[in-house]
Amino acid sequence: MPEHVRLGTILRIIVSGTALLLISVAVRQDLFSVHPISYADQRAAEERGNDGRAPIDLTALDAFVRRLNEGDLLRKHCEPYWEEMVLDENPTLSALANLEEREAKSATLGSDRAVVLPHFNYKPVRLSVMNGSLHCHPLSNCKPRNYDRLGAVSAEKVLRRISEALGQARREGGSLSDVNFTIHLEDCPKLWRGEAPVSVAKGAGSCQKGGEHGGFYQSVQRGQAPPGMLLSESTHLLYSWDIPGVPYGTHNNRFEEVIRNKMHDIAYANGSLSEDLWAKAWNSKEDGVFFIGRFNDDARLQLACQMSVLDLQMSRAFYISDAAKADRPRQNCTKHAIELERAFGCSASHICRGPDTSFDVWQEELFKHKYVLDLPGIGPWSARLSLLLLSGAVVFQHIRNFEAAQFYDAPLKRRGVLVPFSDARDLQEKLDWFRNHDDVAQRVARAAHQWAWTCLTRESIGKSLVTLLRRLGTFQKAGENRTAAEVEGCRIDQSIALADHQAEGFDDLVQKCLEW
Repeated sequence: MPEHVRLGTILRIIVSGTALLLISVAVRQDLFSVHPISYADQRAAEERGNDGRAPIDLTALDAFVRRLNEGDLLRKHCEPYWEEMVLDENPTLSALANLEEREAKSATLGSDRAVVLPHFNYKPVRLSVMNGSLHCHPLSNCKPRNYDRLGAVSAEKVLRRISEALGQARREGGSLSDVNFTIHLEDCPKLWRGEAPVSVAKGAGSCQKGGEHGGFYQSVQRGQAPPGMLLSESTHLLYSWDIPGVPYGTHNNRFEEVIRNKMHDIAYANGSLSEDLWAKAWNSKEDGVFFIGRFNDDARLQLACQMSVLDLQMSRAFYISDAAKADRPRQNCTKHAIELERAFGCSASHICRGPDTSFDVWQEELFKHKYVLDLPGIGPWSARLSLLLLSGAVVFQHIRNFEAAQFYDAPLKRRGVLVPFSDARDLQEKLDWFRNHDDVAQRVARAAHQWAWTCLTRESIGKSLVTLLRRLGTFQKAGENRTAAEVEGCRIDQSIALADHQAEGFDDLVQKCLEW
């Protein structure tokens, strides 16, 4: 089959799917008092701010860069960012505030309801802050429930971080009112408020309906208010009520430390970002795109194939690795890559590689590239995004990632710091635009780095948790019972005070929190 025929087939299929998604998004704009970002919104903003020429809203980017440079956005561990841009712009928090005013519902009631909503695979964790300290409320006699037992490792990391953040708040002298809240630690959002389009429902890794990790909860919670108050690792701002308030477990790990140290060595002088060193590092980078990752989602391999057909040189460092791991047969992309090669002409051996890619090799390639990709994986969150933002590159997000949100990234999408794309042709066109406007590309990359350098530190993530809990505390009625004794047969009246996160025995207390 001729090359142009193969490529045309790819693009017709993808453009058709994109059109379906954009129509679905447009239909749902009237549901929300706070307008979440969507790919359709982004394209409209591009046209308003740039006469349709730029891939991002340059006016929004410039305003964000000004606030970064003025310093007020980053003060006190980025507290203004968390307050003004994350919390004030969150549609679920706005809906809860409106509900509080209209019906006098409370944070306690919302948290209790979240415990018994029948769509968890793993037990949620019911928590409260009392007198500035973290408490858990073990769930017992919950019927009918089909919970699997939640492992303590992930819960221990999250509860330790919350306890640490509360200790940070006490040291800083800020007040923190009592508050009740419920978190869950599964891969996918749970409180769906509208039917998501096919590209979300069937493409978000383990969030797809019937997936091995519990599936996509398609029984929609309809209405203008959340059925409960639930904190999650991620959400789809257009389609779910979950509040993305739980930091993913890999933040501030050794890989991030390596990236930070590398950036410090190449772009900082006397503790500050150097204009000259930054420019030197930027000008040494390649113009191609970078993505090396595992076969966690079909979109990764398909896009690697499409991009290599469009421009093989540009896609030198765009491939799937670790395909030969015997203990992960589902991540073996070999068969799928051969099928793509036969259908479209991309090289199977280029886009799908058996050997592992070490982190040393991965981060070396990362720092070589001006343009890096954040692609769909197991769920609608991204462990790699924080590393990409820190690296001093322009981050392109696949539309499915772009329309999801973690605890920190929704404002970056609205302000041109993250660049969305829908398919291979869209990505290529936007890459071409940035190559022809290198000054804008450098400004986007620098804004991403400057923000992440300060706002993704351990202290700043702690600040994000404290500001969220303070906001939730505004929904708490003065003098109300901290928890109900029983909600629909689920007893939650027992309280365990979690010791300081550094105290011996913290892990044992967490385990008690998770007991039946």
